[in-house]
Amino acid sequence: SLFGPRPYVGFEFEHWAPEERRLRATVRPGLSGISQTSGRSNLEVQDRIECDLRYVRECSLWLDCILVVRTLCAVIATRGTN
Repeated sequence: SLFGPRPYVGFEFEHWAPEERRLRATVRPGLSGISQTSGRSNLEVQDRIECDLRYVRECSLWLDCILVVRTLCAVIATRGTN
């Protein structure tokens, strides 16, 4: 999928509560999402989790349209890169 929470590797899930894991599993992973357009690697783990859960709760075509614009802006500005 184009938009949605990025896939997590195994050790990252240790930060997730069981209910958060269940919610996160209800959407397909994507190439870009709220956390990628809100600071990417500059965000703390808990902030990335909150962004991903926000996407799950607010998932809509409108949110995906907003993420198209925010993703382009983040790529152009190269925000959040190490």
